[in-house]
Amino acid sequence: MLAQFFWSPSADAHVLKGEYDPFLVTLSLAVCWIASGQALRHAAFARLATSRQLRNWSIVSGSLALGIGIWAMHFIGMLAYSMHAAVQYDLPVTVFSIIPGIAASAVALALLAHNELNLRQLALGGLTVGIGIAAMHYSGMAAMRMPATHQYSPLWFAISLIVGVALATLALWIRFGLARFNLKQDHWRKTLAAIIMGAAISGMHYTAMLALRVTAEHETHDAASSNDRLILALTIAVITLLFGGLIAQANALIQYRSRWQKVDMNEARLQALVNMAADGIICIDNRGCVTDYNPAAEVIFGWSPDEVLGQNVKMLMPAALFNG
Repeated sequence: MLAQFFWSPSADAHVLKGEYDPFLVTLSLAVCWIASGQALRHAAFARLATSRQLRNWSIVSGSLALGIGIWAMHFIGMLAYSMHAAVQYDLPVTVFSIIPGIAASAVALALLAHNELNLRQLALGGLTVGIGIAAMHYSGMAAMRMPATHQYSPLWFAISLIVGVALATLALWIRFGLARFNLKQDHWRKTLAAIIMGAAISGMHYTAMLALRVTAEHETHDAASSNDRLILALTIAVITLLFGGLIAQANALIQYRSRWQKVDMNEARLQALVNMAADGIICIDNRGCVTDYNPAAEVIFGWSPDEVLGQNVKMLMPAALFNG
């Protein structure tokens, strides 16, 4: 099996040379970086979650958004590469290839949701995320169906794994390592972490593409036009970004409602304590009007809440205080 996977030079084989569309390469990088930024946002939601259920939801939803972003980046990158050979994709394998990306994203977000990581967690996390990204790439490549044979250079295959693991580890370190310096502008650290995480994904992909060796007995031609590839790449990018945006907005709404529910519960608890207090408690606004009036105050002053609320607090004070 390894002999079929890895390429070895042969005098009889004709290696096809591919070329990239610069616009589609840029589009793949943009999708990757935006997805990485969304992942950091979901990780922030998970850190601030008020319950385990919300924390798990943030990690799961963020994993879906980032995993689909990794998958989209891969296939936009593949559409950017013209191999001068007719290429089709096996649908079940293509769909299955999204699973390693989601799994790697789940590991990344679960780690990013922590307040701090030790060296062992950092190394293990970077290794897991890097291998997960590589598994997504090579399983996606396994979905290709073409008349030519595609294999991989052992050297560049190893380098692609190293690049993915190293950059994923660096992205995690930036998130936690630079936090010790208490930077005044924390958004720069978050932006840098998103860029490095995106570089781990895209860097692994394009390094792995250097490992690709497509061999055929004679030169063939790509059946898909550049316009078809452009339309398909733009469609994948738009759908991916819309899906990620919808997940992020839904997550933000759930977190917002959860916080307001917590505030309402705290206010209800405080109101219960005020009502149960043995001492009279009166709250006023900046104009001196009564905004809260507990039962103990009603017993002390003899005025009912309907008579006092909204009135100036002077009505509860002896007139002698204002006449002399």
